[in-house]
Amino acid sequence: MCVGKVGSAFEAAGQNHAALAEFRKASGIERALAQSDPGNSQARSAYAFTLQSLAAQLAQMGDRAGALAAYREALDIVRQMLAADPQNPRRQARYAGIQKDIRALANSGGR
Repeated sequence: MCVGKVGSAFEAAGQNHAALAEFRKASGIERALAQSDPGNSQARSAYAFTLQSLAAQLAQMGDRAGALAAYREALDIVRQMLAADPQNPRRQARYAGIQKDIRALANSGGR
């Protein structure tokens, strides 16, 4: 989604608060799209990806609880998608990546 890309651009420029605002905006839009058509795996995947970006930004800014909540929501979405297509290697990799992000957050104490 375009809004998520704006967040990534702000993040790359070191503008953390602007990046966070854009990731939140993108996640709201993508949540609405995913909920309006639950069978649309592309919308659900985009939403999970933006949640990962949001979580990483929150973690970087010291909001461990917010980051963990976003990672868990992304993990739940990908878990549901994997249940529908358990042999999908991209979804398997995404699931493993989110689990790794959660472990890293737990091990770092949020920083």
